[in-house]
Amino acid sequence: MKKLILLFVPLLIISASVFSNDKPVLTVLDFRINSISESDMKSITSFLSASLHDAGEYTVIDTAQRDTILDELAFSNSGCTDESCMLEIGKLLSAQFIVTGDIALLGGRYIFSAKMIETETSATIHTAKNIYPDLGELIDDMPNFAARLSGLEAADTQTAAAESGSSETAGKTEAAEAAKPATEKPAKAGSGDGDAAPAGTKSIVGWSLLGGGTVIAGVGTYFLIDSIMKINDANDAWSAYDSATAGDADYDSLYSTYAAAYTAAENSNTMFWVGAGLAGGGVLTALTSLFFFGGDSEPAVDTAVSILPGPKATVLSFGFSY
Repeated sequence: MKKLILLFVPLLIISASVFSNDKPVLTVLDFRINSISESDMKSITSFLSASLHDAGEYTVIDTAQRDTILDELAFSNSGCTDESCMLEIGKLLSAQFIVTGDIALLGGRYIFSAKMIETETSATIHTAKNIYPDLGELIDDMPNFAARLSGLEAADTQTAAAESGSSETAGKTEAAEAAKPATEKPAKAGSGDGDAAPAGTKSIVGWSLLGGGTVIAGVGTYFLIDSIMKINDANDAWSAYDSATAGDADYDSLYSTYAAAYTAAENSNTMFWVGAGLAGGGVLTALTSLFFFGGDSEPAVDTAVSILPGPKATVLSFGFSY
């Protein structure tokens, strides 16, 4: 019974620390060593564990807590050097991540490498490595090493580079703007008129009005031309028929031509006014688009009178140039 109590207490402490915040749980396991003492390795991994805790990204089960729990579980940590065994320790400790690595003395320099492994998937999340001339340099660099192993230093470097690039770009832009003559400097958005729309929005509205107005004017012009030509054909056919006499050989043919032209032009008066309304409205809509353009993008409007082939077929046309 006493054994169960000793087992329950440390596990309860770890569970409470895990559920007290949303940070993932991590523990540092013993590193593989080469030409250094086990006591030095224990001190280094303990300091690495504390530095990872100070980095603030993880809830860290320190080496003392780790050994206490493993002792209570009767699990020996010694000799556990392969990755599968280390992952089993991580699962026993309910840690989402474990940290393992190597410390070696080669050529008078200390090679220190570590990797963070996700317990559930065995995937390597972050790595860090460095070479130090002595253990003192290794210890001094431990906070930076822990930051790299947590993925913080890479993120900080990217952020600093982005901010530096943004600052340089902003400085160059400001310098270029200052070097421009006063007449070339664009007016600031919203200056003068508090309700002024952004330039991009105004351009979209302008092109929409121009396109819509052009289509409407085109449809109206088609109706105008078609109705005028049919009315002219009917008038010409009536004139030919009215000037003919009953004795003419083609009298009946002239009447048939007039009747067909009259039928074709029966709705032409209505279509004429519909066409005139559409053409006028389309032109006004297109002209309205001029108020939404500015600078060099402002379109120019040309008007002209075109004489189409055929009698009395005179049409007012509009042309847009940019």
